[in-house]
Amino acid sequence: MKKHSEGSGSGCLGRLVAAAVLLVLAGPLQAADTQAGAAYLDGLEALSTGKWAEAVAAFSMAVDADEDNADYLTARGVARALAMQPAEAVKDLQRSLRMRGDDWETKLWLCAAYYIGGDAAAGSQNITHGPRGRQASKDELDYSTFVYNVGLGCWQCRQGGQAKILEGPTFIEMPLEEVQSRLFPRAAAMFVARRKAAAPPQLSGDLLERAKTNVQDKQYAAALNDLDSLLAASPEDDNLLLLHAECLLALGDYTGSRWEYTRVLTDQPALAAGYAGRALAAAHMADAARARSDLAVADKLGAADIKAVRTQVDAALDGVKPQEPAAALIALEKGVRAEKDDASLAELALAVHRAVNARRLRYDEIYQERLRVLEEARQAAPKDPDRLADLADFLFAESDVPFEQVEPRSWPVYYRYVPQSVPQFGPDGQILPAPPEQRTAREVARADGLVDETLRSSPAHVRSMGIKGTILNSRGEYEAARAVLDKAVARKSDDPVLLRERSVALQGIARQNELAAAALRMPNISTTRNADGSSTTITVNPSAADLARAALLERAAAESHSKAVEDMTKAQKLTAGTALGAYYQGLIDYAYHNLQQAQADFQQAVKLDPNYRDAWEHLAKINVELGLPEEWAAAREGALRPIHTTAGPWLAVARKRIAATQLKSATDALTASRRLDAADARAHAYEGVIQESSDKPDAALLRYRIALALENARGTLHGRDMAAPGKGALACGPEDMGLTLALRNAVGGLLFMGGQAERAGGLFQANMDFLSALPPEKLGMPVPRAVLPGATADPAALPPVETWAMLKLRAQAGLDFVNWVGRYRDPKDAALAAATYRRLVAQASVDTTKPEVLQAVMSLAMAELEVSKGNNAHALELLRNAGATPQPLWQEMRKTEAAARQAGQAAELDQYRSEQDRRPRMSPTDAQRERLLNDRKSFEQSRQAALDELKSPGLSDREKQVLGSSIAEYDRMIGDIDRKLDQSDAGSGR
Repeated sequence: MKKHSEGSGSGCLGRLVAAAVLLVLAGPLQAADTQAGAAYLDGLEALSTGKWAEAVAAFSMAVDADEDNADYLTARGVARALAMQPAEAVKDLQRSLRMRGDDWETKLWLCAAYYIGGDAAAGSQNITHGPRGRQASKDELDYSTFVYNVGLGCWQCRQGGQAKILEGPTFIEMPLEEVQSRLFPRAAAMFVARRKAAAPPQLSGDLLERAKTNVQDKQYAAALNDLDSLLAASPEDDNLLLLHAECLLALGDYTGSRWEYTRVLTDQPALAAGYAGRALAAAHMADAARARSDLAVADKLGAADIKAVRTQVDAALDGVKPQEPAAALIALEKGVRAEKDDASLAELALAVHRAVNARRLRYDEIYQERLRVLEEARQAAPKDPDRLADLADFLFAESDVPFEQVEPRSWPVYYRYVPQSVPQFGPDGQILPAPPEQRTAREVARADGLVDETLRSSPAHVRSMGIKGTILNSRGEYEAARAVLDKAVARKSDDPVLLRERSVALQGIARQNELAAAALRMPNISTTRNADGSSTTITVNPSAADLARAALLERAAAESHSKAVEDMTKAQKLTAGTALGAYYQGLIDYAYHNLQQAQADFQQAVKLDPNYRDAWEHLAKINVELGLPEEWAAAREGALRPIHTTAGPWLAVARKRIAATQLKSATDALTASRRLDAADARAHAYEGVIQESSDKPDAALLRYRIALALENARGTLHGRDMAAPGKGALACGPEDMGLTLALRNAVGGLLFMGGQAERAGGLFQANMDFLSALPPEKLGMPVPRAVLPGATADPAALPPVETWAMLKLRAQAGLDFVNWVGRYRDPKDAALAAATYRRLVAQASVDTTKPEVLQAVMSLAMAELEVSKGNNAHALELLRNAGATPQPLWQEMRKTEAAARQAGQAAELDQYRSEQDRRPRMSPTDAQRERLLNDRKSFEQSRQAALDELKSPGLSDREKQVLGSSIAEYDRMIGDIDRKLDQSDAGSGR
């Protein structure tokens, strides 16, 4: 597959998109080609690349052109501070503050500039940590804390010491040169990102003009940089999205560009450039059907350069003949078994994705396509009430957007774009509760507007009355809904849909009356606290008038309920023998809590109409209440089959079964998931977990490697290289890498335990390279997609949370241990290495860089092995000699010790008594001396083994350092024993 680089891309499509943007650019962003704005943008670019002097020069040009602009002065002050010109920086920042005294960011950098210049007193007077209260955000707190620490670190270096910089939970020390080379660019990047995201209209216009110019010049990576900033401020702007999609397409992100083109086309279904772009993206994904369909629509809409676009589509599809997904997956598995090289595996994995993509249904595109057809029908007859009702009915029905949630604590993954009104992460990085499932407000409002428009011109249009009643019911406006539906039923009394909807309104009215009656019958109880600390409680019982009013409401509720039952029964009878009739009967049985019968009713409905989504969804809901996960997944599969291809429901079931150690059921669920989507790497990753928990490391390794290959191929279709995530025009972000990192850790562990330490170390190192580049404030963020399933002792417990920090600790543990233990050749030592690595991963929170910690972990792992073999005495000896034990291991040590003592108590006691009978009696001092001598002998042997290992050829500097530290630690412990022996000898007169 061809990967686009900077400057490649489609010229004709670029012109098409640029023309489309120009046509609709009379929106919120107006271009302003000013000398000051251009210089300011140049300064931000220089600042983001660490070119401090160029940034100062560019910002100076901006200030000269507009000296009253506080933004320009702040930016030049920041550049001068980073260029180690603190005095000039202070002048600029003070001047900016005089213009805009409430700008906390300018004050923050003034504080940093003072510290950089060595004036701690002035710096401390300007400390700020951003907004507080409801306006506070974690990003702003992290940003302000980091800039402050950078400035303070420079001051510490000026005092002759080193900067103490907070990295995650700990402080690290670094000289001034390292502060400048490592931390200054990060602070500058934070500043630039904030400036672009909060750009004023004039600057936004400059950014847009520059982005458009870069697109026309095929400088797509540069254009993306500006467009990302603009979209951060205006995420719904279709003009920006169209340009953004064009850039992604040119840079090889076919999946992302296809999604964005569909977003734009959903809002503007007659935009020819959108169809042309999506056709090319689909062609690169081997989806010939979508590519040909979109080309036809683009041609019909009069797209410019359509012949050139068709040539590109034909070239992308030329020679691509997708296999059956199952066959492609078998070929990939054979390649992994045959240990084929990475390039061959990448092509085999891409073949699996192509095979699935050629058949994949995408709900967002199906929704958009249907919307286009309905819009065209409406435009052909704008006054036709039936066509208006068709569009309104579709919009309201599809405002309940389907989604899935597979990983624990993850947010819903909607099958088309849904704007979220709340953030996903809280101020401390925690995952916030997802907003409640609800209809999309924009579609509901538009459907309501269309219905109102229809009823104004055609007041007697019965179908529009029914849709209006449905919308009012969804809002809880039951009285208004009943009024509309009464009129509709009066005109068409045998319409089952109208009768059912009026039944919903009547039931809602009944519930409201019942609640109001219950409130009137409740006594009013109030408690007041007296001055002497006592309290007085007053109970006021309902009055006779309240009780009479409650009785009236209860009668009204009963009457509404009776009428609702009557309407629903009539609707069911009118549709008896049809899928709709079975569905209505299911609703009736469910209302009376007859779940088994309701299940049978909905099953009959989907049997009569296999594409009946509402019946499938209700069947899924019933199966959840009946505790039938597999049946729930099957029902969800039925609901989604006509509109979206996903393995999500079956993957969720597999996770549930793995957690309960029901591995056979989990395997069956994963088989079903692969049948639906063979390219979803999670199915193979989860099967790897099953195989590993069944003590089948080779089978687990096979599944993990297949999953890793599929994830890498998924990244390729996104224009990202997972093997080199920092390279290329589209670098991998953390959100792209979660599952890949977890799989690398899993594969690395199995390779290491299989004696392939060098390959394992490469995977661990790759993870460390990526995770070490993440800002420390991001390491605590959760990564739901990286949470592989596992057994849990308490099904009711909260699901596990994986963070970037935990992934990094696991990779660090694996890398350190690979470097420390070297190459094991003895099978016994290999078994010990495997046990120790498992223990390391289980205790990834310990500091594995300390040799004594690794020694303690190894002692614990050895002791656990000995207990499993029945060698309890040896296990206890190992635990006694474990050395310095880190606190996270204390509880595990105590549990293992208790198990050893309990399992071998009788045998050890018999053995001890027998030995004591044969041995001469020893004084307590003699016994203590013997234990010390045994300990000394053990440490001498360990020291000698480390010395021998140090002489091995090919050791890395890290390995030599760790071994040297181990030898020094053994020397210290031997010296401690010698001192104790000397004291013992002196006390006994020896």
